Amino acid sequence: MSNKKVLGICASGHENGNSSILLNELLRPLREKGHDIEIVNLGRLNILPCTGCFGCLSGPQAAGNCVLQDDLEFIKTKIREADAIAVSAPSYCLSAPSRLRAVMERISRWALNEMAQSEKKKYGAAVSVAGGTFSLLRTPLSLFLTLCHCEVVGQFTMGNAFNKGEVLLLPSKLKQVAKLGASLAASLEQDQCIKSAVGQCEDRLICTNCFADTFQIQKDGRLVCPVCRMELKRQDEEYHSVGFSRFTHEGARLYAGGIKSNALKGMLAGDEIGKRLENYLNHDILPDKDFVLEMESAGEAVPWNNEALEILDALAPGDVREFIKRVIEKKALQAGLHCITRDVLLTMDQGREVS
Repeated sequence: MSNKKVLGICASGHENGNSSILLNELLRPLREKGHDIEIVNLGRLNILPCTGCFGCLSGPQAAGNCVLQDDLEFIKTKIREADAIAVSAPSYCLSAPSRLRAVMERISRWALNEMAQSEKKKYGAAVSVAGGTFSLLRTPLSLFLTLCHCEVVGQFTMGNAFNKGEVLLLPSKLKQVAKLGASLAASLEQDQCIKSAVGQCEDRLICTNCFADTFQIQKDGRLVCPVCRMELKRQDEEYHSVGFSRFTHEGARLYAGGIKSNALKGMLAGDEIGKRLENYLNHDILPDKDFVLEMESAGEAVPWNNEALEILDALAPGDVREFIKRVIEKKALQAGLHCITRDVLLTMDQGREVS
């Protein structure tokens, strides 16, 4: 078997601290197998927080690329090239540290777009450390790995390790981390996800698909994983994840399409949003009626040039393409236009009057 590229990500700002030690032990079996290991410490990178500008959803960056200029492209390249990803993080305020959250927020649109177009198999595992006995970090770590297009092999959380280097007091736990790394190595070798028995959380339920440990309780009593959307069902005295995961190739395509559809519908309602914002911000007037985009035909056909059609195909998911097309044609007719070009689309996209 040829050597695989394994990316290790440390989300702690401390050099050679507990998270670094856990990551090193997680990677030890893969290093012994001769795989190419590269470790990235997020504390050394300049990753700005997401500003919520929606630039990754529209305009020139619609493929999911962020408009902010920092080290994000570096980490995206490493994620794309990796065959396996191992991530280690400390628990801050029961959840993920801000530097990891920033990466997740900034890559989410790009990651869904990548997954929708690629069927390359990746495998991932996560380790985390908490100063106390309880943490909610498993769920965001599962989300990060699935965003990176990884099938999750397993997770392990080590609690009661507050001080730097304190994880070294429990070598028995570090051996468990190495076992998790061995499952990750086996997954690469066999090219299938070998779920690890390490850290299965005997004291509480976990999603057996992505290893998250928090669930949405539906009104009918069903338990649904908020990360992969699979349902947890009791079968033969054990719980199993069943149903449809949104982080499969097909699931990512549908999920990304839904997000893109919602964003596009909001953009097409730009004129109405502008009026309502004006009234609310400048006159403290709340609208009295809900607004619904009209779906009827524009009334007559409006020609599109080839470049505009290519942009429409790239931006609009198949299930809403015709709806989006009709609304654009109606707005163009209202503006007195008789042909839809690239410039017309970009003008609508940026919320300006079409003229």
